[in-house]
Amino acid sequence: MTGTRMVAANQSMRSTTNLLIINLAAADLLFVVFCVPFTAVDYVLPEWPFGEYWCKFVQYMIVVTAHASAYTLVLMSLDRFLAVVHPITSMSIRTERNASLAICLTWFVILTTAIPVAISHGVLFYPRQGGYYTACLFLHNEGYSLVAFHTQ
Repeated sequence: MTGTRMVAANQSMRSTTNLLIINLAAADLLFVVFCVPFTAVDYVLPEWPFGEYWCKFVQYMIVVTAHASAYTLVLMSLDRFLAVVHPITSMSIRTERNASLAICLTWFVILTTAIPVAISHGVLFYPRQGGYYTACLFLHNEGYSLVAFHTQ
């Protein structure tokens, strides 16, 4: 049995910690499937061969999976803090239902707040070696502010 099915099938395996570990694994798996191959191809080839939609989707997924991993680690830290510092009083807070609710809320916030990344990326044409090639880039020429997307 895989880890996810084992946790789902076995009530004693269902805990806030295990739910958060599965969520972290899911975020990392999404990164490996939707980001790594396309980024690797982008580094190897002189142009972006996947088109406008995949450009937007890959850039969106890079942000989504990075935030999902980071915020899941924050939830795990909060869970461990409550378990260690307030072991008795936190038992009513650290439930499977509350962990699932926190995970769903986190994903909702991440998925919605990352939408501007997809909107502000696209395929641009650039001259190279006597021809024109495509690149998946931030659309600064379209009026999007790079300062709004980067922290100083």
